[in-house]
Amino acid sequence: MKFELFEELAGISGIDLYLLIGAGVAAIALIAALVLSKGKELRKNHSMLIVAGTIYVFSFLVSYFAIMLIQSFSSLSAQFEGDSFGIGDVFSYQYTPAQFTTRLILSLVIALFACLAYLIIKSAFDKGEVRKTRLNPVKMLVYGAISISLAFVLSYIKLFSMPLGGSITLFSMLPIMVFAAWAGPGYGFLAAFAYGLLQVVQGAYIIHWAQFLLDYIFAFTALGLASFFPKRTEVGILTAGVARMVFSTIAGAVFWGAADGWNSAWVYSLAYNGSTIGIDTILCLIAFVIPPVKKALGRVREQLFA
Repeated sequence: MKFELFEELAGISGIDLYLLIGAGVAAIALIAALVLSKGKELRKNHSMLIVAGTIYVFSFLVSYFAIMLIQSFSSLSAQFEGDSFGIGDVFSYQYTPAQFTTRLILSLVIALFACLAYLIIKSAFDKGEVRKTRLNPVKMLVYGAISISLAFVLSYIKLFSMPLGGSITLFSMLPIMVFAAWAGPGYGFLAAFAYGLLQVVQGAYIIHWAQFLLDYIFAFTALGLASFFPKRTEVGILTAGVARMVFSTIAGAVFWGAADGWNSAWVYSLAYNGSTIGIDTILCLIAFVIPPVKKALGRVREQLFA
C-alpha cells in the first residue's frame, strides 16, 4: 500500500509512516478496550464515551495549532519586524517536513494521553479507588521527601550498562511509584515532579525546550500515575513505567534521531528506551512482588496511615 502524496507532504517514508498509522489504530483500539471492558453499565453510559472522544479531538486540535504557532512565531516576528500578524499568516507559513511530522506526532500523543487520563481518573473515582480520607500533610511530606531522596540515591547505583546506551538502575523509580500509590494523586504527582527536577540537577541533556519537557518534566511526572491504582499497585507500577517510557521514546525519535545502522528513529528510540526504562520498570515490578519486600512495604504503609 502506497502513500506517496502523504509521504511527500509530511516527509515521512517507509516504516516511520506505518508506525504512525499503527500508533493511531492502537490508540483507538486501546480507548475502545478501556471503555468496553468495564461491563454492561459502562456500555450503557454513552456520556463517558462522548466526553472521552470530545477530549481527544479538542486536545488534538488545541495542541496542533499551539505547536504550529510556536514553530512559526520566531520567523513571523522577524518577518513582520515586531508588528502583529494574523492567524492566516500562521497557516500560510511554509513549514518544513520535519516540523509537520513533529507537530502531528506530538499532537496525537498529547490527545491520547489527555483522553486516557480522563478514562483512568474517571474509572478510579467511580470505583472509589482514589483516596478520599483526610491525610496528615506533615507526615505525607516527610514520607514523600524520604521517597524522593531514596529514589535519587538509587538512581546513582547502576547495575549494568546496555548495548544501545543507557543503564539499568537499582529500582530507582520504585520509591516514587509506591509512594504515589499510597498517598494519592496530589502528593504522588508532586513527588514525581520533584524527582524529575532532581534528575535535571543530576545531569540533563537538553537540545530543545520540547525535548526537555518530554524527557524530564512529563516523563518523570508520569510516575505519579501509580497514584490511581492504590488497590492494584502492580498495575500502577507498570502503567507509570510505560508512560515514562512513551514520553522518552517520543523525545528520542523526534529530537535525537537514529544511531548509525538504524533506518528508523522510532524503532531505535523504542529499542533504546525499552532496554533501559522498560527493563527498569520490570525490575521494579519484580522487586515489589517479592514477599519479604511487599511485607516490609506493607509495614511502612501502616505507619504512614497510623
